[in-house]
Amino acid sequence: MSKHMKKAHGGLDYPRLKEQGLNPDEIIDFSVSINPFPVHESIINAVRNCSLTRYPDSSAFELREAIARHEKCTAEEILVVNGTSQGINLIGEALLDSRSTVLIAAPAYSQYKNISQLKRAEIIELQSDVSQDFNPDIKVIIRIIKEKKPQIFWVCNPNNPTGTYIRKEKMEEIEKVAITAGTIVVIDEAYVAFTNKDLRFNQNSSSILRLNSMTKDYGIPGLRLGYIHGDKELLKTISDYQPEWSISEPAQKAGIACLEEQEYYAGTWSAIRKECERIRNKLSRLGLKVLETESNFFMVRLGNRESVSENETGYASLLQKALEKKNMQIRDCSSFGYPDYIRIGVHSRENNDKLIKAIDEERHIWE
Repeated sequence: MSKHMKKAHGGLDYPRLKEQGLNPDEIIDFSVSINPFPVHESIINAVRNCSLTRYPDSSAFELREAIARHEKCTAEEILVVNGTSQGINLIGEALLDSRSTVLIAAPAYSQYKNISQLKRAEIIELQSDVSQDFNPDIKVIIRIIKEKKPQIFWVCNPNNPTGTYIRKEKMEEIEKVAITAGTIVVIDEAYVAFTNKDLRFNQNSSSILRLNSMTKDYGIPGLRLGYIHGDKELLKTISDYQPEWSISEPAQKAGIACLEEQEYYAGTWSAIRKECERIRNKLSRLGLKVLETESNFFMVRLGNRESVSENETGYASLLQKALEKKNMQIRDCSSFGYPDYIRIGVHSRENNDKLIKAIDEERHIWE
């Protein structure tokens, strides 16, 4: 990987835990934004009963049909991927080259930039303003699409790490401009299950590609599962770049089972939204700046300093080191360019309360 590329994400560092003699099961991981509720028993049974002695269906046809029923589209408008990160890479491989320009709504998941760099595309990063709580400037996005006509506009909605959400009225404005400019809007909806349905942008067109993460929605990160929803001709082009048998038999069977348990999971998504508000309010009462969110995670600013010099350590890094001693992990937002911000993924109520207590005990770091 190029030295200019960031391979930064949440999750546990397994080799490091082994060096420290720690069991991953002992760590409470708030650095990832995964549904924390137990996996439904029917999904576990589906994995237990799948065949491990034959190759899986490389086209994931049964799962695509199940997703299509869920999305109210055709199976040809669905491409199942080995997690949304594979989806991002496939889109970049298929649609970008050295003549391309891309627009990225930042701060954002590093993989949008990484694949764009690998394809030697010109990259325009539009950083959201901290003073506006990271809400993207839609007028500027529209102006850049009109003027630069990027091949791809990468946008995470709800956005990682900020939790901000571009509502349907604004997305409709972007879509209209993108159609005229010939821009493909890649909407990473990895966290959309946790967003209020009334806010969501649901339109589809030949200019829209949606990335969805079953990994996060259903709390099955060990299986790596997601899908792209979009124009069937565009998906044919993208699918040519996907290695055969990318989706294992256990993942395919689990995905079908997940879609059959919508009542259970809709209940978990609603409960997560409520729990998110509860812990945000508790942290606010500690005097911390807690950003608004439309997802199952949120950002918190530690302290009040205006900037961090190169020779200063971010408060987020210092807090992370302190929490490691208590077998907890949060997401240090330094990799996004914000060393005094942390991102917290909602966990169980019991664990969330443990984290709030631990943060309160370490507030001397920034006070």
